[in-house]
Amino acid sequence: EKSIFVPQHRITFMGFIIDSISMTVYPTSEKIEKIIHTCQDLLECPHPTIRDVASSLGLLISNFPAAKLGPLHFRALDMDKTEALHLNKGNFDGFMQLSELSRNDLQWWINSARSLHKPISLSQPEATFYKDASKEG
Repeated sequence: EKSIFVPQHRITFMGFIIDSISMTVYPTSEKIEKIIHTCQDLLECPHPTIRDVASSLGLLISNFPAAKLGPLHFRALDMDKTEALHLNKGNFDGFMQLSELSRNDLQWWINSARSLHKPISLSQPEATFYKDASKEG
């Protein structure tokens, strides 16, 4: 459906479920399954291509809007990919190995995929600054 004419508290928008009661964003079940399968495939492959790792990184990063702790669990994989690209002279079809840190991050995504969420930030400001205007300048 292109449009929803009946007011709802939960809508699906661009692969995310937005809940206006709990003020939280969740990935759809399809995205959750894709995260799990993609990460498992990378963990099972002893020498994935750099292209496969880059594609997986894109999937993980695209889920940051619904993964509160997601940005803490992708850097090792990104650094491994960057180093492998350097060693392979920019050839994305080259092969690479995943470091233990990368494997741990992938395992985190597998374990956390079904519980991913992120609150919609509507908090009040913690500080307010006031300044007197200068009459001279």
